[in-house]
Formats: sequence, C-alpha cells, structure tokens
Amino acid sequence: MSKLLTLILLLVSTLASASISAPKQNGRDTQVEVQFSEMTPAQLSQQLNVSQQEASIIISQLSKYQPSLTEQPYQWAIIDASALETGYKHYLSFGFPRLPWLSISYVNETQVSAIAQYTLDAEFSARAISTPQIYQPLTQQEQGSGHFIVRYQTFANAAADLKLLDDRTLQSSMLSSTVINATLSGIIAAVFVIVLVNFYFNANAANAYYCVWTLLFLLIVLDMSGFTFQYFWPSYGIFASLFSAGLMTLVPVFHLLFIREFLQLGRFNPTLNHFYKAFLLGYLLLIPVAIISKSVFYNLILSLSIIPLFIFTAFWSFQQRAPGSITFALSLLNHVVFVNIIAIGGTMFSGFINVYHISSAIKLGYLIEVILFTFALAQQNKSAQNNLLSTLQTQVNALANTVKTEKQSSQRNKQELQEKEQQLFTDLSHELRTPLTVMKVQVESLQYNIVENVQESYSKLMDKIDELNQFINQLMLVTDNEKLATMLNLRDFTICKLVHNVHTEAASLFASNTGQLEVNYQISGAEKVTIDLDAITNCILEILGNAKKHGGENVAVKMSFFCLDNNLIIRIEDSGTPLSYEAHQKLFDPLYKSQSSRTNSGKSKGMGLAMCKKVLEAHSGEIESFNSLLGGLNIEIRIPLKSEPAFA
Repeated sequence: MSKLLTLILLLVSTLASASISAPKQNGRDTQVEVQFSEMTPAQLSQQLNVSQQEASIIISQLSKYQPSLTEQPYQWAIIDASALETGYKHYLSFGFPRLPWLSISYVNETQVSAIAQYTLDAEFSARAISTPQIYQPLTQQEQGSGHFIVRYQTFANAAADLKLLDDRTLQSSMLSSTVINATLSGIIAAVFVIVLVNFYFNANAANAYYCVWTLLFLLIVLDMSGFTFQYFWPSYGIFASLFSAGLMTLVPVFHLLFIREFLQLGRFNPTLNHFYKAFLLGYLLLIPVAIISKSVFYNLILSLSIIPLFIFTAFWSFQQRAPGSITFALSLLNHVVFVNIIAIGGTMFSGFINVYHISSAIKLGYLIEVILFTFALAQQNKSAQNNLLSTLQTQVNALANTVKTEKQSSQRNKQELQEKEQQLFTDLSHELRTPLTVMKVQVESLQYNIVENVQESYSKLMDKIDELNQFINQLMLVTDNEKLATMLNLRDFTICKLVHNVHTEAASLFASNTGQLEVNYQISGAEKVTIDLDAITNCILEILGNAKKHGGENVAVKMSFFCLDNNLIIRIEDSGTPLSYEAHQKLFDPLYKSQSSRTNSGKSKGMGLAMCKKVLEAHSGEIESFNSLLGGLNIEIRIPLKSEPAFA
C-alpha cells in the first residue's frame, strides 16, 4: 500500500510540474480584475469614463437584469471592447462548472444590450460551449469605445478565476482543465478503491467513516470539475446546486467522525471529544438550512471557527507518537491551510485574501489530505498487523508450551496411575493374603485332626469367609457407581432429623466417656436435604469411629452442623495427631492405611473413608480433610440442601 501511495504522489507532482512548465501558445490569456462590492454610479462612471448621470442611466437599464438572489452579494467586472484584437473570437473563463446567476451586457454610451444570462435553473444545453467548465463567448457587436459589463454570483461568493481568452488559447485551456480534473478524479478514485479494499479486510468504524468521507470527496471533485452536471443531470440545474450544497455540508460531518474514531478521542481525550461532538451537532443542524437556502454561508462560518480546534488536535496528535499520529497531524494542518484558510477564508474575505484559484485550492488540499490520511491508516494498520502477528506468535508459543506441559502432565499422570494401580494391587494382595493364610491354617488343622474343637475351627473359617465377602462387596461398591446409586434410598429429611439420628448413634459410640464428644449445630430446623438417612449416618459414624480409634484414649471430638451457601456442612474435628500432606491426598483412596499411630492393625482394611467418599458423591456432596485447630484431623462433609443424585 505504501508503494502504491508513493506512486500516486509521484504522479501528482509530475502532473503539477508539467502544468506549470508547459509552454503556452501565443494568444490572449488575461486575468480580469473583479469588483466584489455592489456597483455604484461613482464606480461605473470611473470605469466607463462617463458622467455619474450617464452611469446612473446605465445602472437603471441594468436593473432589469438584477440578480434573482438579491440577498446575496455578486461580483462584477468591465472589459473594454476596443482592447480586443480584431480577427479573433474572445471568451470569458470563470473557473467554475456552474454559476447561480450570470449576466453579460454590452454598453455603448448609455445603450445597454444583453449578450448572455444564466440563472440557477439553467440547463447544460443552454451553454454556448458544451464543456464542463463555463466558457462564455463575447460577441463584439460594434467597434469603438463600448464595454462589456460582466456580473455574476458564485456559490458562497467565492472568487472566480475570471480570464479573457481568445480562440488561440481556448482549446489548450479547455484541454488543460479537463485533463487536470480527470487526473485528479482518477487519483481520488484509485485512493477510494484502496480505502474500500482496506475496509473490506479491516472493517471498523474509523475505516467506515473514512470510506464515506473519501467517496464524498470524490463526488466533490467530480462536481467541481463539472462532470456531474454534464453527464448525470444536465437538465436539472437546481438539483445540481442542491447536490453541491449537500456534499459541502456532509463532508465535514464524516470528516469529524473519522477524526474522532481514528484518534479514539472518547478513550484518550474525553474533553476534546466533547468539542467534536458539539461541532458535529452544529454541522448536522446546518444541513437543512443549507439545502433550503441553497447557500453554505453559515457552514463556512462554522468551518472558520473550527480552525483552533483542528490546530490543537494536530498538536495533540503529534505528541501521541502513536502509529500514524504524526502523519495524521500533518493532514489536519494541511486541511487548515488549504481548505479552512485559503479556500474558505478566500471565499468569505475575497477582498482580504485575493485568491482566484479557490476551487483548485480545495481540490489540491483535499487530495493531499486524503493521501496523508491514507498513509496514516496504512501506518496504523501495519502497526496493528505487527501487533496481531506478535500476539499470534505469543499465543502459538503459549499453545506449544501448553501442549508440551499437558504431554508431560499426561505422562506423569499415567505414571502415577500405574504406580497407584501397582500400590492398589499390592494392598489388595496383602488384604487377601492374611485371611487366606488364616483359613489355610484352619483347613490344614482340620485335615490332620490337630484341633481340639472342630466347631470352633469351622466358626473361624465362616467368619473369615464372611469377612472376605464383606470386603469384596465394599470393593465392588467403591468401584461401581451405578450399583451404589441404585442401593441408596433417597428421601427428603429435615436437618434436625439427621442431627437427632446421628446424635443418638454417636452417644452409644461414646457411651464409655460422654465428655469426649461435643456436638454443636446452628440450624433453623426447617432446612431439608435429600439423602439416604442410614447411609449418611453410617458415614458420620465411620468418621467418629476413626477419630476414637486413632486419636488415643483421651481424644476430644467436636462435631458441628451448620448451613453455608445453600449447603449443609458437617464438620468433625479431633485432638489426635495431624496428618502429613501426602496422607491427606490418599486418605480417601481404597485400601489406604496410614503408617502413623492412626493405623489400625485389626480388622480395618482401609475401605471405610473410601466408602464415605463414594456415598457422598452419590448425594452430589463432597468430603475433604484438613488438620484441625484442635491438633488432629478435621473432616468436612458438604451436602447440597437440594440435590440430584450424582450417578442417577
């Protein structure tokens, strides 16, 4: 994009240098002095070298050709007919594609005759020469001391580039005007295509406003060149004027919208953003005024008052040092110089700023501005693309690291799972080997008749078989969620019912020393839970039994019931010995037995807490272990007040 814009700039500079250095043909190409004040008898007397009385008579005769828009000022000029070369045709060039009002009269002494007159509703076909720009032939009716009086109005009273040509320079002037306007239109059309493509790939508010603004500028160039009036609506002069007024009033609206969005004033400078909103409102309110009055006079006043705001914005943008902000600041300063000061200032104060090429200044200023804006957008988009690529690269690297980490984690988990399975197999083998060894001894004793009481041996064998059956059943329940879920008898119970049931069973467990158990509850009594009452009670008793067995003779146990975050919390603490971090991680695993003082070498096979965990998970609950402030173990049960079975 940068190379393409550089090529466009080279074409513009080449075109400008060619137009400046191009040799002119020998012939008349004279700038005509224009008067901006209202014609008075004294001025006319001096210009025509007649008495003021005769000047008054001439003005009286000219009065029937007064401009129809009397509330607006007009310009006038006088051309001495005797100064025109004989044998050549002469023409007036105005440098405008249309004029709201034009009157050319020939004055000889006090006689006035009309040569040409155009009004706002004049059609394109009424022109003597069918060209986009106005070229009006001067018919020399009489030789002698006659004068041509040219009076005209321009839109917003802009100064016309009034020149006197002859047929030796007419064609070159027409060709030069057409080529320059067509070239400018082509360049702006190319820039618009670039902007449109950029918007297609980077759809955002700033690019959208810039697209519309560039399109309006292209239409302004076509309109100021006369192409729209000649080819689009040659029979609708009034509509052509309304179209021009509409363009001139809409352009600053989208210009301001684009500036606000490009600089993100709402985010980085809210105060400046409020000023832009105020000017936007002013321009929007003036749109119907301009269309109804067919004048952009008040819009021009507002455009002059915005100069300090643009200068401050350019200064602020320059300070940001963001991608494209410096180029953007230069484009704003270019707009102030060419459009606000030269073009608008020259229009409003023609006598003060003697500018004849106002339309050229507008087109050149807008051309430079749109190219600078496009450069600024290209720089911003390039920076955004670099940031995007950097972000994508960072994300790709992060993703690669994540995949690597996940792979390592998966390998570790696989290894841990294998170790866990191996440990489970070892524990299971150990738990089965002990009762099987006892059973083998009993069987051999019976086989060789070395037992004193046969019935007692059979009873011991049956006990070991029952113990193995119970162990196998527990192991199956721990590993089979669906079977465990079907065995639960879930019903709605009040928490009070559960507390009463647990308290009754726990009292018998601690009957030998009732001072060991402390029960606290903070419940209203109306809360309900959906549970298997016996299963949850057995889980709590299992935990209390472990606390009593492994906590020592004088262990203190504290059991609390309370509600938190729509859950029933059952907390069981003891004053025994705390566990290590590794022990907490494995406490609820099947067949796990701690090697600390809590280890029970009796009938315990490490299935009790594993069963508790599975039962609570079947109730959509949780069980966790911590070290208690009492000094030993703290096991906390959490059951939802309203739950659905986890394995249903």
